[in-house]
Amino acid sequence: MPLESISGNKLGLFITGDAEGSGASRLVGVSTNCSVSINNGSVETASKSGQAAQSISHTAVGASSFSFSVDGMVDIATAADDMTGADEHGFNNLAKLALSGETCTVIFKASTGTTYTGSAFIESLEATAGVDSFATYSCSLKGTGTLVQATS
Repeated sequence: MPLESISGNKLGLFITGDAEGSGASRLVGVSTNCSVSINNGSVETASKSGQAAQSISHTAVGASSFSFSVDGMVDIATAADDMTGADEHGFNNLAKLALSGETCTVIFKASTGTTYTGSAFIESLEATAGVDSFATYSCSLKGTGTLVQATS
């Protein structure tokens, strides 16, 4: 099957409720960019061969980690809710999660196709409001546990 490109407009970052994953999966609204990052550490060792002047390097997969990020426009008019509503998540809900230090279920997905789901906490959240420009935010979420790849 040939590979197909997909418009970035069709992908989104969704947050499901709280640490227990209660509530509906809700899009992080007014976002302009989102990403998932998967990293594999490496473990390197060296061994000597039968001849002392020769050594062989070996590399193996080490610990894995993952993270999500999302950037968007700040909407501070919409108050933070109890994380179980039906509307999109806004900056205030992200700030509420960051201040509480709670983990939440995060999903990187389109309307159909492969999804990437994992538990994460907000590692950093920054809002910027420059003169004569839109107020924006940048949010980084650090994964905990295992990232699950599934097809919907």
